[in-house]
Amino acid sequence: MSSNELECTEDSLNKTFISLIKKYPVLLSKSQLPDVKREKTEAIQALLDTLSANHGKLFTDKQAQKRIANMKAAVKKKSDANSTGNRKILLNEWEDDLFNVMNGEDNPSVTKMASSVSFGLSATLSASTSEQSEITSPRPKKCKQTTLSVETDETRQLTTSQLQRLVLLEQLHYTREKRRVLHEQQAMQRLSYN
Repeated sequence: MSSNELECTEDSLNKTFISLIKKYPVLLSKSQLPDVKREKTEAIQALLDTLSANHGKLFTDKQAQKRIANMKAAVKKKSDANSTGNRKILLNEWEDDLFNVMNGEDNPSVTKMASSVSFGLSATLSASTSEQSEITSPRPKKCKQTTLSVETDETRQLTTSQLQRLVLLEQLHYTREKRRVLHEQQAMQRLSYN
């Protein structure tokens, strides 16, 4: 068997896997709930039956799950925006289908990056190269500090841990007051029954 025939067989096998993953998306689920496990077992059995009927390949359920996991890992590795930089992601047909089934973004590697502003160059200089022509304006800056209408001068000065402690103390105070009022109401009810 030549390598070209082997590639065609692997490609058609991958396409069969993808078509069945589209039909049974539970195969991508990581959930261990009993209902999901049962659905996944049924889906894997349908996958194994289809593979043996269409391709004459006999897989065990563990082999099928491992192949699906490897396919997912390959697609995730190719489409990882952190490792691909700002290059366009080129996926095979089956990889693109799996990427879409996994709810991937359209080409996440072409992210909006800060352009000439972060490097101190003029905008006309940075747009001169072909690779940088895809780059758009920088991302909007995050607000350093937000102020709420209920915030006071006292709380504005506190650190996060101090604010958390303050909230917990106020919750404790509220709970104690609520219990005190409840006890008073119960005492009043007992007196009214007597």
